[in-house]
Amino acid sequence: MTTNYLQYRLAEVAAKSLPLQLSYRLVQRLSGLFYRRDVEGRRGVRSNLDHIYRHLGIQAGEPAMEQSVRNVFANFGSYLLEFFRFQRSLTEKEISERFMIQGVEHLEQALAQGRGALLLGSHFGNWEMGAAFLSGLGHSLQVVALPMPDPSVNQLFMARRRARGMEIVEGGGAARSCIQLLRRNGIVAVLADRDFSASRGTTPFFGAPARLPLGPLRMAMLAGTPILPGFLIRLPGPRFHFRLWPPLGPFEPSKDLTGPMTQIAACLEAGIAMAPEQWFVFHPFWDVEEDLRRSLQLIENLRRRGHEPSG
Repeated sequence: MTTNYLQYRLAEVAAKSLPLQLSYRLVQRLSGLFYRRDVEGRRGVRSNLDHIYRHLGIQAGEPAMEQSVRNVFANFGSYLLEFFRFQRSLTEKEISERFMIQGVEHLEQALAQGRGALLLGSHFGNWEMGAAFLSGLGHSLQVVALPMPDPSVNQLFMARRRARGMEIVEGGGAARSCIQLLRRNGIVAVLADRDFSASRGTTPFFGAPARLPLGPLRMAMLAGTPILPGFLIRLPGPRFHFRLWPPLGPFEPSKDLTGPMTQIAACLEAGIAMAPEQWFVFHPFWDVEEDLRRSLQLIENLRRRGHEPSG
């Protein structure tokens, strides 16, 4: 049993035991502590926010930028609190009280065509709550999840996800399982803002080359399935805004993925631009070599455990 596992279990006990508003206040304090201690993470977040703000034409002075970086850590803390506190599908009452819903008709229309739906998200807002929301609406979905390096922590997180009604697939075996489900008119959800493969390929993203995964697009092409970009944005309260974009595709299988990847990147940009402080990437994302180095390191760690991550 590792130190990381014990820390997460302690966080889970606190999240489930304390009153909700007290839990959020405690998370804000703890997030401030992690902000001060994680020098490398602060630099990564600052680099990413600076890039996004410059691309969007937003001018942020030093005090405003520092506060934005702090807010990223605070929002990530809130995400973890909600992950451990809400460990089931949401009820109709919870959905009506906590969610503003936009675009869910796109999912219903896609399923009516019988081709399944590939939901494309990012490490943004509270993607875990988005899956619980869809389960609460009566949809079963398969979620592609990268195994975590610590086996005990990975087991903890996967168990909590399954408790929300998600079917979890891990590692390199995900593609075949997902394609089969999509062809049966199922729903697959995958995060598409981090490339955990060894690929050096890049896609223009917020005006500069970045590594985005090609795997989700290839799965959709092989299954003949439309892609529905979606986001769950945290609002004050706490409440949430669940939004699905109109479908992209279906795309015909092709060796040239440039056009479809440009469309995917544009949707990811539009979602992240709504609340840049809710995008959780803690290293310099547009440093392609650094991003690749981290991916290769993760791949090696997972292979030692018998996993084959896919891009």
